[in-house]
Amino acid sequence: MDSDKNNKINISDVQNKDEDNTHDTYLTSIDNTGEKIIQKRKITITVDEDDPCLKRDKDEKKRVKSVFPGEDPRFQQQNQTLRCWLMYHDFYRCERILGEGSDVCTWFKQVFTSICPNDWIRRWDELRVEGKLI
Repeated sequence: MDSDKNNKINISDVQNKDEDNTHDTYLTSIDNTGEKIIQKRKITITVDEDDPCLKRDKDEKKRVKSVFPGEDPRFQQQNQTLRCWLMYHDFYRCERILGEGSDVCTWFKQVFTSICPNDWIRRWDELRVEGKLI
């Protein structure tokens, strides 16, 4: 029975991270007499700069939230070309009616800038400036 008193049963391991990237490991053991014995060991863990988990956290911070226009019941198909043209046209029609810089017209601009290719917008702007469009 004396040998049973010397046998210790490990109950839990708890790790707490310190500021210097080391972990304190506390081993809590209970011997057969019911006394808790706490042993403390210092473990040093070095963190690799190229750790993919750390890079993923940095990449998530760099992501830009994109806002897409909602569904339009007039354009139910996947091809949004007509919607793109209509929103571009409606934006400049709205500005012509309400005046440039009107807050009401900004919704049209947000929609067409989010769904139209930039090359199309650039080309339409050139044609509009030349007086060949709208």
